[in-house]
Amino acid sequence: MSTIAQVKELLQRNLGPRADELARETHFVRRKRNLDGSDFIQGLVFGYLHQADATTEDLAQILGRREVDISASGLCQRFTQAAAALVERVMQELINEGMQAEQPAPAELLGRFDAVIVEDSSTITLPDKLKDIWKGCGGGQGQSEAGLKLHVRLRPQAGWLARAAVDGQSAGRSTQCAASGRHPCWSAQHH
Repeated sequence: MSTIAQVKELLQRNLGPRADELARETHFVRRKRNLDGSDFIQGLVFGYLHQADATTEDLAQILGRREVDISASGLCQRFTQAAAALVERVMQELINEGMQAEQPAPAELLGRFDAVIVEDSSTITLPDKLKDIWKGCGGGQGQSEAGLKLHVRLRPQAGWLARAAVDGQSAGRSTQCAASGRHPCWSAQHH
């Protein structure tokens, strides 16, 4: 199966039916509603891919294209701890999926080395309201106290993703947290 086909299948499953299951497990959805887990997750993913600083009005419009009738204020009310738990679970499921390249990197390029490992970590700053779930990097002056790190390790010789993990701490390294772009709904107290 091609890498593109793998990614397509992974996204369709995890952003669709699996997101709906996780929405029930995390209590984001307790009964049949206009906004289910897959709508919420896909609205966030595609909304923020389209416009990184999307407002709730923008996200509500994107959801409207999915035939979800929800106002910006109604959507804002859905940004709860259960929503944070849903996003966390979906993200965890996505990064735990294994990916295999169609073919490993050329042996003549990497064969002279015992191992080639590519690692990357990205810090994602979250609203302060989520600091009990995602501890972050310390919340320096003007920075959020909530955040997470996404760690990825690739083994190009084998053509596969060796490790992916989400961490609420700075993994013992001195790290600068990214500047916080606060979303107004996450800062409100909704339960």
